[in-house]
Amino acid sequence: MADELLTNLFNQDIEWLDILPQWQKEMIDQMLTQGKTYEEVATIWLDSGTASNTYPFGSDNKRSLFFEKVLKEIESFICRDDTYIEERRAILDKFKAGETLVVSSLATAIATTVGAVPALILPAVVLILKMIGKIGTKAWCSLREDLNSQTDI
Repeated sequence: MADELLTNLFNQDIEWLDILPQWQKEMIDQMLTQGKTYEEVATIWLDSGTASNTYPFGSDNKRSLFFEKVLKEIESFICRDDTYIEERRAILDKFKAGETLVVSSLATAIATTVGAVPALILPAVVLILKMIGKIGTKAWCSLREDLNSQTDI
């Protein structure tokens, strides 16, 4: 795994949705209250703002390719030691400044790779971090490794 400090990020009691602007938080809370999963909400969020702007990542499929790309980059950031080295170091240096700065920096680092603006992917990043926090970084990285071995995303 990429870094022990990064693992510690998920061991803290952080309410990730509170990082978002209130209007985004309310929209996401409403979808979660309706029984949607973090993954479903993140996919809906990304698809609502990307279909015409991120070809070929916009989704016509049930499973969003753009969501998968964002998920894969977060996986690379968190689980791999050979990617996002400088960005990870910079974000971990900012950790003491607060989780908002950390998550914003993560969204910015990933946004350039997936061809989107950070503000668009920030809610999806927060939801993915909530998914990771639920099962832990080691379990999530292991799950992603297993899924990647089954598919070619």
